[in-house]
Amino acid sequence: MSNSELLGLALSEGTGFAMTRLSCDRDRRDRTAPTPLENAFSLLHQLQDLDGRACWQAGRQRFAGAFRAGTVSVVDLREEAACEFRGLFEAVQFYIPKPSLDDIAYEQKGRVLDTLERDRALPDPVVTSLCEL
Repeated sequence: MSNSELLGLALSEGTGFAMTRLSCDRDRRDRTAPTPLENAFSLLHQLQDLDGRACWQAGRQRFAGAFRAGTVSVVDLREEAACEFRGLFEAVQFYIPKPSLDDIAYEQKGRVLDTLERDRALPDPVVTSLCEL
């Protein structure tokens, strides 16, 4: 059974998403190199509390501060982004191309979204349950 059958979606050829578990036991890390521009979103779900994270998009700081376990942050990869992490890091990253979101909206007869936004302070039980699979 393919992923598109498992999810009940008929995604176009070349679309889909990726899910990666990330961890680092170093307390401090340098700021990441700027991301290449892509028509996609990065969702980062914290599996444990993180002392600090800062993110810059298009050269401007978008957010900074501690992140609690169970929270999710969204980065629009259509703008150059760089991040810096402080503290032990344990998270799951979802890489979601915009065409995949458009396919899901079409398949479900929903509205095509221009962007994704999420309140980073609130836990997300849906993404948490996906990360527990």
